[in-house]
Amino acid sequence: MQIELDEIYDGKVTHITKFGAFVSLPGGKTGMIHISDVSTGFVKDINDFLKENDEIKVKVFAIDAEGRINLKRPDIEKAPTFKREPKSDRGNDGVRGGRFERKPALDAPARPPASIDWNRGKSDNTSFEDLMNKFKKESDEKIGDLKKTTDVKRSNHGRKDTYNK
Repeated sequence: MQIELDEIYDGKVTHITKFGAFVSLPGGKTGMIHISDVSTGFVKDINDFLKENDEIKVKVFAIDAEGRINLKRPDIEKAPTFKREPKSDRGNDGVRGGRFERKPALDAPARPPASIDWNRGKSDNTSFEDLMNKFKKESDEKIGDLKKTTDVKRSNHGRKDTYNK
């Protein structure tokens, strides 16, 4: 039997490793499901999801030049992916990252913040040199202001008022 891309087959788990599971396919072929393709969430131990001799449905999503067959669970690829981010540094149980908030994965194209005016200072007859000169002037002013505040902080840092005791 010929194994074809994007086809779903019944398979049997023959061997489990720490990075995935090998599945026997019809026609004596063997493919592998990577640990990241076993579930939509984080999989610490693949044995929590699959056992040897389990009968599962698999979908062929790649066959490389050496004939290795890469498999996925067909029910997994339909589920949305979520990125888990900690709400706080420590959860209720005192463990780091105890509580999590579900956020959509970062597959969507990035959009610039609404507060940025990308056309600020631009007009049809503004040259690149004019824009660069304006940028350099604004940068020099900002750096000057920053130096003033850091110099004031450094000059007062570490001194104690010993005369007004």
